[in-house]
Amino acid sequence: MVVGDGSVAAGQSSNVSLRGTFSNGTQQIIEADSWNTSDQTVLTIDQNGLVTGVGVGTTTIAANLQNLNSSVDYEVTAALLEEINISFPSSGGNSLAAGLQSTAKAQGTFSDGTQTDLTGQVIWESSDIDVATISATGTVTAQAPGEVDITAAYQGTLGFIALTVTDALLQSVSINSDQLVGGQIFGAKGLIQPVALLGEFSNGEISILAADEVSWSIADTSVASINGNSEVQFLSIGTTTLTGQSQGFSASVQLNTTASEPVGIDITGVDSSIAAGKGGMLTANVRYSDSTSAEVTDSVTWSSSDPTIAIVVDGGANSGKLTAAGEGFVTVSAQYTLDGISVTGTLELQVVPSNLRIEQFSDGFFDSGYSACGSVGSSGGTGCFISSTSTVQKVPAPTWFTLGKFRIFAEGRDWVVDDVSITQFGSTTTRVLGLENGQTIASGSSVVVEAQIQSTNGTQEVETFSIDVISNNGNRTNAITGFYTITTN
Repeated sequence: MVVGDGSVAAGQSSNVSLRGTFSNGTQQIIEADSWNTSDQTVLTIDQNGLVTGVGVGTTTIAANLQNLNSSVDYEVTAALLEEINISFPSSGGNSLAAGLQSTAKAQGTFSDGTQTDLTGQVIWESSDIDVATISATGTVTAQAPGEVDITAAYQGTLGFIALTVTDALLQSVSINSDQLVGGQIFGAKGLIQPVALLGEFSNGEISILAADEVSWSIADTSVASINGNSEVQFLSIGTTTLTGQSQGFSASVQLNTTASEPVGIDITGVDSSIAAGKGGMLTANVRYSDSTSAEVTDSVTWSSSDPTIAIVVDGGANSGKLTAAGEGFVTVSAQYTLDGISVTGTLELQVVPSNLRIEQFSDGFFDSGYSACGSVGSSGGTGCFISSTSTVQKVPAPTWFTLGKFRIFAEGRDWVVDDVSITQFGSTTTRVLGLENGQTIASGSSVVVEAQIQSTNGTQEVETFSIDVISNNGNRTNAITGFYTITTN
């Protein structure tokens, strides 16, 4: 009898054998004289009993030995899937730039040697969806640079392919500028305007391309030029074309050089630190984009951030005249407008006090009494007041007694001595050393003043002295006043 599996898949092979039964009742495998099949379109069999499935169906296998025959029905089933091959025919390889897509193809190879496209039947999977994803229909989307395995599964058979996701690729370029209007860049003569070549990449990102990745050119370099830092300088009135290139992509815009325009205001005329009561004439100079300048003091609008600290005249014959009114910080502004373009310049000022500061550093002859010294401003007042009483022995004339020594400091401005005097009583003689009428005490400097008397009798005498100064704003200020009572024996 013929024995075997009874079935085989198309394209696959199996063995059948002949089992003989002998007269003594024993059985054993024996070799047939010949093998044949009733339908070779279903299967074939060689003389060794090797059955190979050809097409789906059922046929009869027969064995012959010494005029004895044995047969069996044999079934050929559908071919079995043996292998799945994955490829990316749309991208032409196993590499894909971030942001791009490709379609994976799953090709199944069966036991009968046939191949079938299984792309829409397999189950797709990505080993790392942060690197690449794949849809149910086989569309691969590259997410970020890296390595990933793409898997296709069907009827228990798996197919694998490694995919490399590379950096995003440049897809297009465009020129950008703060002065880009309607596809054109406008700039006043002399201005320098930065430009940038923007790159749009396969992952959707848009970024400025580095200067060493960009090649710039200008059609007419007499109208404008561009340097290695991607800065356009507008040279002369006219139009030209700017072109930027990178990695085979290019973009162009029209450059338009217009007339020069104001770009800033410089204010001069006074120092940044000024004493209260002082002032001066301010000057405003406008700077143009082509590096020229002009004096526009009478054409600007002047203003002060705090008129209680500084007053500036706006308009008229004294336009720009500044007066420091009070102590503190203040900003003086000048605004200039030309053809609708306004520029503003500022000057930061500190108005400092203008005082006389008096220090008494010697009580001289007197060893008792009261003194109070400090600072006095330009609005008036007394800076130092002395009251003292002492009894001394009569000494021969001319002996001078020092009532006191003082140091007078001028702060914030120059001060002019208006009157130096000591009121006399009795027969004493008085004098002031170190200071004269009309003398100027310059700002930041000081003088030493010494008041003296000379007594010639033994009576009690009251001596007073007064030193006045006058500031350059016309206010009289008393610097030192002293009252002394002297008794000589």
